[in-house]
Amino acid sequence: MSPRGTADVQNERLNEVLAMQNMARRVPVGMLGLALLCFLLPFVTVSCSGQEVVSFTGVQLVFGTTVPQAQMIGPPQMQSVDPEPLAVVSFLCCLAALGLSFIKSRKGEIGTAALAGASFVALMMLKSTLEDEVAGKAMGALRVEYVTGFWLVTLLVLGAGALAALAPFLFGNMAATVEESSPSPPQPVP
Repeated sequence: MSPRGTADVQNERLNEVLAMQNMARRVPVGMLGLALLCFLLPFVTVSCSGQEVVSFTGVQLVFGTTVPQAQMIGPPQMQSVDPEPLAVVSFLCCLAALGLSFIKSRKGEIGTAALAGASFVALMMLKSTLEDEVAGKAMGALRVEYVTGFWLVTLLVLGAGALAALAPFLFGNMAATVEESSPSPPQPVP
């Protein structure tokens, strides 16, 4: 193979690595966007003796809602449920991480990873807080279950944060290796 052919192969390999790196930078955008959409899904259900009492979507936890409260006599009354601060923090961190994921710089990737991580931590704290609140008020009679939306958001923000943090290291090293192994162009003879 001629030296020129080797350089072409090296350039192709470098282009492939750079394309993978570019794709890895786009994946967190999709994951975070999907995580935000998953806030529309059911997040938490509260049940008593195996029967569902109430269910909340992520959006309802973020913005608050009203739920019917059964009465001994007469029709159910509507009770206002305030937004959960940790759900708000998680949602806003996810939204901000999505915005930062469009910035194509190392600082943007670090910010995306940090905010996705903060969203994950807020979700775990929300889980603990809700369990403690329900256990304290119902003395064990009610059970909190975390359903599809909660787990999808949790996995998506965790995955997006990890990918935003690690992909530049993995693919950056591959690009450097390909560039280092490239033969230097022939020098003109004087």
